[in-house]
Amino acid sequence: MQTGRAPAISVSAESCIPAGLRLGPVPGTFKLGKYLSDRKEPGPKKKVRMVRGELVDEAGSSALEWIGLIRAARNSQEQTLEAVADLPGGQIFYRALRDVQPGEELTVWYSNPLAQWFDIPVTATPTHDEKGEERYICWYCWRTFKYPNSLKAHVHFHCALSHGRPFPHHDHGRPAATAFGLPPKEPPARLAARPPAARLRPSGGRQAGGRRRLPAARQAGAA
Repeated sequence: MQTGRAPAISVSAESCIPAGLRLGPVPGTFKLGKYLSDRKEPGPKKKVRMVRGELVDEAGSSALEWIGLIRAARNSQEQTLEAVADLPGGQIFYRALRDVQPGEELTVWYSNPLAQWFDIPVTATPTHDEKGEERYICWYCWRTFKYPNSLKAHVHFHCALSHGRPFPHHDHGRPAATAFGLPPKEPPARLAARPPAARLRPSGGRQAGGRRRLPAARQAGAA
């Protein structure tokens, strides 16, 4: 979890961390990814290792002291941990997705259920630029990103044009989702059909061509 623009400290494994290990709970307000960007800033590293079944840092401090330094993962390839909660709105923990090898950085992203709870987009589909490189585009403001989680964080935390609109869950009965977890945009509502305008009749009973039309009785008398 990243709670502010602190120095870019990363957390790396000094020993093997087994898959399924849980860290936490995560203290404070949970805003994972708020300061995530495409660029991974260099900085000092904090090393952690397993000691008698517990993950501690060089000073022997437990995860509660440094878990907030674990950076958000930009994509699933670099992700080693996932953020989970046992109950909706409950305490949040980090769980190792796989065995983390010595030297690897610990990075974390939302599990799918937790992402839905926080209205974080679950998926993002890339496009390709003229060089064939993958890019992820915000469909609100058209800003482009290199990594999917950078796009998701931008839409949720920063995009001024999204107006904080939540991303609906993938429930049964909902329209098919788009690449960003949103249902397809509905077309603009059609204007209600207006009744045809009444045709105006020539005043004074004039016939076509401007001639005045005589009443039936006068026509008979004239005959």
